Amino acid sequence: MSKRFDNRKLLLLLAGLAVLLALTVIVKIPKENATLRSRIIETDTSKVSRILLYQRDNNGVPVEFSRKAGRWTVKQGDLVAAADAGAVQNMLGEAVNIKPQNLATKDKAKWEEFELTDSLGTRVKLLGDKDKVLADFMIGKFTYKQVNDPYGGYGGMGGGGISGTSYVRLYDEKEVYATEGFLVFSFNGRFNDWRDKTFVRSERNNLTGIRFSYPADSSFTLTKEGTKWKAADQPADSAAVANYL
Repeated sequence: MSKRFDNRKLLLLLAGLAVLLALTVIVKIPKENATLRSRIIETDTSKVSRILLYQRDNNGVPVEFSRKAGRWTVKQGDLVAAADAGAVQNMLGEAVNIKPQNLATKDKAKWEEFELTDSLGTRVKLLGDKDKVLADFMIGKFTYKQVNDPYGGYGGMGGGGISGTSYVRLYDEKEVYATEGFLVFSFNGRFNDWRDKTFVRSERNNLTGIRFSYPADSSFTLTKEGTKWKAADQPADSAAVANYL
């Protein structure tokens, strides 16, 4: 009789624990997950017409990107140049693909610890038509650790790799999120890193002649006849010409 009573109490206790576990799964966990965004930035990059980068060591002078007629320019102070379109698109792609791994803190007092204050972090503003703010966020410090990666990863040798974590927050919100990667390298370049460094752009098959002008009598012309190149009316070294082009 006593044994059956003890078993009954044990079953009731187990049932109570099961109900408690179920309530935790149904109520608490979804609530916690709901506070974690799927992405930090939700915007259409095709609508971005200006980008402002406020970097901590530029004395408040932003690196500014502007898109007109499908072409990007980069400006900082009095310097203006054509921007490397690939680098700009990579930056935009990085922005919209920032996915939080976890919530690092909700405490504004810890912003400095994660280098997410105005004086320590990098502020990124994505602007659209009539300078409408499409996104405004901060990128702070990053950490890294060695990981076992059979494919080499960033470490390359010995099967080791490097895993990085960056810390970000939306500018007008206090929450700090941890995300995978090294975001600072995508948003913290200097003016010279962003400009288009292409000096000459042409299709080699369209070239039929190149004139070399040197002092005295050392000038000559490289000309294409059919599929062959000649230098000063003499057959040119095909490998040397191909390398030069």
